[in-house]
Amino acid sequence: MTHSEVIQSVSNWFKLKPDVEIVTRFSYSFPVPDIQIQYTDGTILQIECKPSNATRREYLTGLGQTIAFYRHSDKAYLALPSKEFSSMEDFLWPNFVGIILVDGSNVAVFRDPVKPKGIKPKIEKIKRGYAYYRDLKINEIYSVLLELKDSSYTVQNDPKKVDDVIWNGLQKIRNWKSSPKSNVLNTKLLLRDLKLFDFSMFQVTEIGKELLAMDVGDSEKLKAFFRKQFLIDGNYIDIIGIIQELNDEYDWFESTNFFVDLLSKKILQEKLATQRTNVKRDLTDIIRIFKELEIISSWKRFNNKNGKYFILWKNILNLIKFR
Repeated sequence: MTHSEVIQSVSNWFKLKPDVEIVTRFSYSFPVPDIQIQYTDGTILQIECKPSNATRREYLTGLGQTIAFYRHSDKAYLALPSKEFSSMEDFLWPNFVGIILVDGSNVAVFRDPVKPKGIKPKIEKIKRGYAYYRDLKINEIYSVLLELKDSSYTVQNDPKKVDDVIWNGLQKIRNWKSSPKSNVLNTKLLLRDLKLFDFSMFQVTEIGKELLAMDVGDSEKLKAFFRKQFLIDGNYIDIIGIIQELNDEYDWFESTNFFVDLLSKKILQEKLATQRTNVKRDLTDIIRIFKELEIISSWKRFNNKNGKYFILWKNILNLIKFR
């Protein structure tokens, strides 16, 4: 089984559980698991998946990665094909690492983990299995990150000033007149979810530095950069997959509202968000950024009313390898 096949089988198995509310490849923090599970009671599971025919070293590395998940999870599992586990069982003895065995579509928990003593994980409950995003254009994201970099000394010595720095960065691009508190919060969540700024260390990440090293005037390179961040680190690639499923099922949609309604229901069905999440509100901004980044087309009409968004695969096929 390939890495992707193991991830898919385990994800599908957890989606069938009624007490599971989120199944996603998205995570706020490092280390990033292959799958993150959130139960209705708030319990967080993080899972590392390994394929068939990997080296012994890779399986042992997976064991170490799984142990590291206890920084941000209640339970941690290593998932691997049954055949490979039979030859590695003696090496995967630590009982605080759970083991999930996969054989095609058949998935079973071989061992539940015993939580290690003395570790106090920082648990962050999630409402979405994808990055939180509101309104910002890509040049505004760049502007805010640059402002944070230029003010890094101030921010690191007085973290309370980070909100003022972000607001100043927003003001330089757009005349924001209202709701500074909510706009700043929205921006902080996006910078965190796209892995551009580390708010625990109050510093620009390596990915953020890569963005700031780019020419802000080179719109094509900026778009390519943000396609990867939104689709991969922000896990919007799963939303694109659902859009394609709907496009395959429907020749056209009677309106954009009808399409968004179907898409939001499918996102909830796939457990990419909790039932408490206003997915339709999320999609208003997500569809806009998809169009800005040329991930999907504008609404293509077939007659005066019916239409469809087409995925611009030529712009994102190179990113599929990351999944």
